[in-house]
Amino acid sequence: MNYLATAAMTLIVAQSLLAGPPMICHPHITANDPSLPWGADKNVWSFIDTKYDTANLAADTLKLLDSGLPMLSRMETLRRAAVYAEKDAASGLELANRLIARALDAEVKGHPNSQALFDAGYFVESMKQLGPRLKANSLPAIDGYEWTKRSVPGLQDKLAAEYALGLMQSAGGWPNEHIRRAVTGAQDGSLLAQNLARRFDRATLTEVKRVLAGKYASR
Repeated sequence: MNYLATAAMTLIVAQSLLAGPPMICHPHITANDPSLPWGADKNVWSFIDTKYDTANLAADTLKLLDSGLPMLSRMETLRRAAVYAEKDAASGLELANRLIARALDAEVKGHPNSQALFDAGYFVESMKQLGPRLKANSLPAIDGYEWTKRSVPGLQDKLAAEYALGLMQSAGGWPNEHIRRAVTGAQDGSLLAQNLARRFDRATLTEVKRVLAGKYASR
């Protein structure tokens, strides 16, 4: 593939991904783990359950996270929570504050909780990407990206965390180093591989790797 064709393909992929906030407008593929209520079509990012009482958002989300959901299911649950926050900003901010307190409380007690740190960082960055759509923008003053980055060494699924970090940094260029690490380490057929393939609008992880190889070979 020549340089122009490779560049054109990369541009199309980037435009596809960035059609809306990447942490909000692209549902994650999960193993059908429990999550917040959603509409009939789980693939529509904004298809909320209109009967869901968002006053329960913080309590319901924390209960799900504390049940030990795997990483991609946590990310989907937090994505849904952020979308519900557009309807009820106060409940979204309550959740953000409780997630932050949960992470800080563990550190104060001398038992740092990497998963709690990830959850807080991921949700705050999701809320920031949704920010222009919120009715209130008084987000907690933390750097969610840095919190999430700090969580990685203590996480079991580090590759999913790299994927999450890549979504946070997508505005600075796509694909970025976090996404490259996730693609390189992902296993064919895994949920992470399926999510990466969807993000790049490709059928398989092998095709994604081919796209990245062409992009960086052209430099």
